[in-house]
Amino acid sequence: MATDADENDMLTYTLWWGDSSDNLSKTDITATGRSGQSVILEKSGLSNDTRYWFKVVVSDGIDEVASGEGNENTYCLGSYCSGGGYSYPTCTGCSGTGKVDCTASGCVNGYITSGTKACTNCDSGYTTCGGLITLWDFGSMSTSANDWICDYCHLVMKIPTVTVVYPACTNQSACRYGINLSNGFRNAAGYTHPECASAFTRLGTDAYPSYGATCYRSVKCRVCDGTKEVPNLIICTSCKGSGQIQHSACSGNGYRTVPYYCSAHSQRYAHYYCTSNSHHGDNISQYHK
Repeated sequence: MATDADENDMLTYTLWWGDSSDNLSKTDITATGRSGQSVILEKSGLSNDTRYWFKVVVSDGIDEVASGEGNENTYCLGSYCSGGGYSYPTCTGCSGTGKVDCTASGCVNGYITSGTKACTNCDSGYTTCGGLITLWDFGSMSTSANDWICDYCHLVMKIPTVTVVYPACTNQSACRYGINLSNGFRNAAGYTHPECASAFTRLGTDAYPSYGATCYRSVKCRVCDGTKEVPNLIICTSCKGSGQIQHSACSGNGYRTVPYYCSAHSQRYAHYYCTSNSHHGDNISQYHK
């Protein structure tokens, strides 16, 4: 803005421009305005990251005056980069489940032992065996006095009135699993040969528990081992009986959140980086001096 003694005079502003203080040239960029009125002069087509010198000459048509010289460096162009981000690898501490074994003191599978209580499976430390009666010693191909045995308490029982018959295998040429290996008789043991898999045939009557029946013998209680007491288990308040709690390292998600940076500019978030030869930085505003 310039002033003139005659306030009604129209003043003409002309821009002088150059790439050094001693190389200024007059341009055709002008603006007009009355004394004391501000004007704007614009220069386009400039290069990035380049210093330019300039001055303004003002004339009222008779006299003219020049401003002092000034200089400015144009901004660098910043190029956009989306930056880094996050990866989500499976948490190895919980194998991706988000849960780990409960760490509460005394917790075993979600329960804590607090003394003992009476066993509800028995009255005196003894119960009915409950094992299965099975054939123990096959003896010969056909017999009237086989031994039977309980698979739990191992009580051996004689069945004198029973005759056991082993039908011949229908595929004797391939059978090697029967009682008589040369003839291939089917038996009660259920060997791997498909033709010998069916059980024996029982004939007659018996006064004792039969094959596959439940053993009636009184034996030591399996639950309390004859002590009449069992551990008193209470639900763990930390895991609420599940035996597992949230894995704190992954906040129960089963994966970890791992940040990674833009490898070129070492920035995590979206950013602009300087593209000029002087390279003013990797995290800048879009344009800068």
